[in-house]
Amino acid sequence: MKKLMLAGILALGMAPVAYAGTPYPIKVECPITGETFTHTATASYSTYGMYLDGMPVGSWTFPMPVPQCPGSRFPVMKEDYSDAEKTALRALVLTPEYAAAQNEASYYLMDFVMARTGEQTPESHVWMLLQATWQVRADVAVYARYAGELAAAMDAANDQLKSDDSENWHFYQLSTANVLRQSGDFDGAASRLAVAEAVPSSQPVVQKWIEMTRAMIAARDNTPEEMPRQD
Repeated sequence: MKKLMLAGILALGMAPVAYAGTPYPIKVECPITGETFTHTATASYSTYGMYLDGMPVGSWTFPMPVPQCPGSRFPVMKEDYSDAEKTALRALVLTPEYAAAQNEASYYLMDFVMARTGEQTPESHVWMLLQATWQVRADVAVYARYAGELAAAMDAANDQLKSDDSENWHFYQLSTANVLRQSGDFDGAASRLAVAEAVPSSQPVVQKWIEMTRAMIAARDNTPEEMPRQD
């Protein structure tokens, strides 16, 4: 998690590279039914930039595609599940609550599952919702809903994230500010930007990120924008 975020920030100061992703099929076992299905993974990929909302720019699809079981769309998050876990997950998939969520973006659904299996943390909640927003940029209504949930999750995790790692805290605050901006909530974006500005960062790129975000909020511009890369 943290490696991807910091790599995205630090890559902005590097010259662009052109390493392609290396797709290959893998067999995944669904813990719900026991059936196997094929998922396209990658043996390698590179990142060489980032959008203002935190989404990496690189040689693969971001966020990384999640294997999902046929039918239930259950997000398979690890290779092996215990018998007890499988029993619990099968019960979860049969609930009306799961049925209502199963057609959400894969990272949103993964966050839903993690919350109900005791695997969710304040940071993972923010991280999963952020990645879910990248998946639904084209759907205005869903994007706005995810943006609101992300902002609430960020508020709940704020103090812990700030004490754990200030650079990651800036990543989350500025990414969330831009998700709100892109959803059309310019006042919410401006308030969150002010919070980020009030905390000094050791990364020069953070100041550029703040400046670009401020300018786009002032212009009432809700389009995704890529951070400039430095040769």
